[in-house]
Amino acid sequence: MKKTFFLWPLFMLVPVLGWAQADVPPAGERTSPPASVSALNYPGTAGKYNSTLEQLRDKLTLTLEQQALWRAYEGRVDAYTGQHQRERPVMPSPEEAAPLQVSRLVQNLQNRLAALEDIEQAAKQLYASLNAEQQKTANQLLLTTVPTFSAPANGGGPADSRRSSERSGREGPRGGGPGGGMGGGVGGGMSGRGGF
Repeated sequence: MKKTFFLWPLFMLVPVLGWAQADVPPAGERTSPPASVSALNYPGTAGKYNSTLEQLRDKLTLTLEQQALWRAYEGRVDAYTGQHQRERPVMPSPEEAAPLQVSRLVQNLQNRLAALEDIEQAAKQLYASLNAEQQKTANQLLLTTVPTFSAPANGGGPADSRRSSERSGREGPRGGGPGGGMGGGVGGGMSGRGGF
């Protein structure tokens, strides 16, 4: 009788413990926010963006004048995608001097920025030609047509491990910890560096 009396409270705790652990993700899994707005629905593959371009073009029901501006915009997006595909990746190497590696990275990013600025100009021209209803559609979908080319989750480069520790709030100059100033414990706070 006494054994049953002592076991009864333990049986009551089992469902509570199971319920408490049900919402906890497995220890190895980490979820991170999307790299950009377009990453919400479209991973960084060029083929996905082409179908998104086609879908947006169909939704806009463009006039003949607008179709010419659309083709210019589409051409800029294609040029940006091509620029990215032609880039020679910059990886640490004992055979290449570090300043040269950094220079190549800067050159790649400057080329991407120039291509993005071309997309921006074409988008402005296209947007100016759209009526109010088309502009509402463009407001919701045009950004999703620009590829983001985010790095793979486990192979983002040598700085990846440093950035992930900074985001966790445990190490590095941005770490905040619980209640540790701006963003303490949530994302590590803000600093002058971007986590791109």
